[in-house]
Amino acid sequence: MNTMCKLTGVATAALLLGIACGKKDAPTPAKGAEAAPAGPALIPAPQPVPDPEPASPTVPSAAWQAAPAQTVEPATKADKLKAPKVAKLDSEDPNAAWWKDAPYIDVTMQPQQMAMPFLDKATVTSLRAQVVHDGEKLGVRVQWEDATPDGNVDTSRFADAVAIEFPLKGDAPATMGSKESPVQIVQWKGLWQKDIDVGFQDVQDLHPNVWNDVYWFVEPGGQPRVAKDFKKPEALQWLVALSAGNPVAILQRTTPVAEYAAIGWGTLTHQHHSASTGRGLWHAGKWAVVFTRPLKTDDSQDAQLAAGQPTKIAFAVWDGGKGQIGGRKHWSGWNDVDLAP
Repeated sequence: MNTMCKLTGVATAALLLGIACGKKDAPTPAKGAEAAPAGPALIPAPQPVPDPEPASPTVPSAAWQAAPAQTVEPATKADKLKAPKVAKLDSEDPNAAWWKDAPYIDVTMQPQQMAMPFLDKATVTSLRAQVVHDGEKLGVRVQWEDATPDGNVDTSRFADAVAIEFPLKGDAPATMGSKESPVQIVQWKGLWQKDIDVGFQDVQDLHPNVWNDVYWFVEPGGQPRVAKDFKKPEALQWLVALSAGNPVAILQRTTPVAEYAAIGWGTLTHQHHSASTGRGLWHAGKWAVVFTRPLKTDDSQDAQLAAGQPTKIAFAVWDGGKGQIGGRKHWSGWNDVDLAP
């Protein structure tokens, strides 16, 4: 009777070689006999692996805002940015009446290819810019084409964004300033706009079937949501980013913009006191975003502006649906701005 093969390392190797357990050794070929052709390779030679197809987003991009009945299109193109004075700049609505009469320029955007990570190819080649003021506040409106409004983030998913930049000194480089000549940057994000428009986006909004059995000290009842059920200090302490004061971890946003200071590449620093506000609206394949900010503030990191005095402005834009985030962006050089007296 055949002895049972034990699955030792030797026996396992034998199995891989096709030798059946309990069989006698194969006969040795006769001298001079032609050797049998070699069988197929046990481990095929490695083959090139094609790049995977892009995965469909968990939540498809879709307009989360009610489309306006009518959108404002500026009527007059100018050779430089001119900021007319309006009676009262009391709205961040991209379709406010004064934008129709404010002259616009088309700003050429280029892919950022000076510091890693690079943007290989531009997907937004230009944006339309306008500026107005009322003697106390400045308003900046930017518009660009984007087929989808991206307002979610997830693994390999990013949100649309746009930023404006002001020099604190006239000779500041548009490439995020320098140590001697700092700049101020104000950024709007589609993620923050969606948080304001439809409420804070939790994990369940991106992955409806997600489940977690234990969250300590949260409000009772069902699967907890961060912005609603993490109320007690004991529960909030488990949200490490929030406990550390990370400015990105804001559960109840009141504005979709944030202010930053910079003195060159890699120095972007969040300003804890932001005087800027804004709003973005996507309609028919275009984003229109308005920034408003005081001309004068008491913050040394803010650009100080004045009616009748020229200034400069630069722009950056990210197409989140194309994987753009951080340094993977489009940027422009300085554009002169004349503020009407």
